[in-house]
Amino acid sequence: MRLIEPQISVYLDKTNKDPQVKQISKMPHSLYAVACCKTFKKNMKLKLLFLTLIILSFSCEKKDLETEMPEITSLNDISVQILNPSNFENTIPGDELNFKGIIIDDNFSDLTNLRAKWISDKDGIIFEQNIDEDGETSFTNSTLSKNIHNIRLDIINEVDSIISDSIDIYNAIKLLPIEKTNNSSTISWSSINDPYFESFKLYRSRYRSNILYNDPVFITNNINDTTFIDKTAILGEEYFYKVILERTQQIPEIFESNIDSIQAGKFIKTDYPILKIIPDISRNYAYGIVNTESIYDDNETEYGLVFINLNDLSIENRILQNVKFSDLDIDPDGNFLYLSSRSNNIHKVNLNTKNLETTFSLSNSAHKIEVGYNGKLYYHITPPTSGSTQFRIYDLINNVNIPYSTNISAAYSSFSHGDFEIDQNNNLYHGESNSSGSNLSKIGTTDDTFSLEDQWNSNSYQSAKIILNNNKLYWNHFLLDLDFNIQGTFQNEYGNIDVQDVSPDGNNVLGWRNLFNSNDQSIIKEIPASFDGGIFVNDSRLLLYKNDNPISDQYESTIYLYDFN
Repeated sequence: MRLIEPQISVYLDKTNKDPQVKQISKMPHSLYAVACCKTFKKNMKLKLLFLTLIILSFSCEKKDLETEMPEITSLNDISVQILNPSNFENTIPGDELNFKGIIIDDNFSDLTNLRAKWISDKDGIIFEQNIDEDGETSFTNSTLSKNIHNIRLDIINEVDSIISDSIDIYNAIKLLPIEKTNNSSTISWSSINDPYFESFKLYRSRYRSNILYNDPVFITNNINDTTFIDKTAILGEEYFYKVILERTQQIPEIFESNIDSIQAGKFIKTDYPILKIIPDISRNYAYGIVNTESIYDDNETEYGLVFINLNDLSIENRILQNVKFSDLDIDPDGNFLYLSSRSNNIHKVNLNTKNLETTFSLSNSAHKIEVGYNGKLYYHITPPTSGSTQFRIYDLINNVNIPYSTNISAAYSSFSHGDFEIDQNNNLYHGESNSSGSNLSKIGTTDDTFSLEDQWNSNSYQSAKIILNNNKLYWNHFLLDLDFNIQGTFQNEYGNIDVQDVSPDGNNVLGWRNLFNSNDQSIIKEIPASFDGGIFVNDSRLLLYKNDNPISDQYESTIYLYDFN
């Protein structure tokens, strides 16, 4: 009727003069049959024509309906299954989550007319699309709200019949990106406001796979306590973290966060060993000798002097890479750095330009040096492997070697391997090493003549390190006054601890893995680092370094910056 009725109207309108017929032709098409039957009762010819048109119209309408009627996909013999996420899966808020569902159909029908609708009971419709030619529906989502979700997948056919599958997922807790300083890592997390909350437990491990094997490093029963500052992780090492939300008498019993990791502390790595570092407090720099501890070892990546910028902890420059330096010292004015190399040569570096200023020769080979307050360089002659040598003086102002002069008897005028410091009166304090009965000696230099002012025998083997700070001497684990009276010793639970350095104000002492109070030798804290040596770059900051065992002749080292206040 829909296609034919306009033709009837046009035909009647054009072929009949009867006003009544024309009036009927303008009626709504649905009234044609009734009106026409009444009007054409007496006109047989017109009646036959009308009946023919009616028959044709019904025939066309039937064919039209057959053409437009869509094919309906039956849902009776198919099923739907959510493949991903899995039921009861612990997902992470904000992470990209893959959703996938599949239609199971043993008849291999065309399912592309079916519509897939993914619905969360918390967020509503999260995705909608037609099933693809493989009978699948899939998408990714990273905006699912932080909650416990029932996810339903509805499969809808052409007449809105539905089959469904559903899962529960726990999108409840997430570790946030870990932040760190040079002495701590801050671990934070976000979580749902769970009415069944019992506790948070934070786990830490060196290995991802066994992160829950250890005891938690932090436990809290406060649901708002979602931050932990970790100050015990070993500097430079990678740690993995995971937080668990435990619940009271409710399924599931726990929610698990993602795993995140970080390398603790602020550090840099080099492809060479560090023998010794000294600070330049006025410039916020440090200078390090690239060399091995043993004179018999070689380093494949050569040697030299490195400039360490403490503002950003970076190696700013490396010079004189062909020289194996043994010691270094800055003059009292802070303008020049002097370096010895177990030879007669001394290298003088301008600290303002960071370039080599000059090289000059000593009358003897020097392995340890100190710059005095009188414009003179004092040095210990390089001793043999087993033996002792004397001290000498070089005039830096006049650039001449000062002839050796001593009033020390020959039996005591030589000193074994070790280290020495100089005070403002240009007295030398030398501590021997490499000896079963190491001596601590005070050596005067008045009028450029050496004199033995005091000597103390430790009756034990000592390491090659001595520190003069605020009129106190730190030698191995001893604290002494300048008359060699023992004021204290530094120890931890394992025994004596050798002193590595003392803070400029004299209050703090660095030992192996420990920071001590200089006044009472008590342990202030344990330093979470493994290191071979370290220095104070100010009263509350340390620069630590560790040399790794070499592969072949190529060493590596790690340099750490660590604030302890």
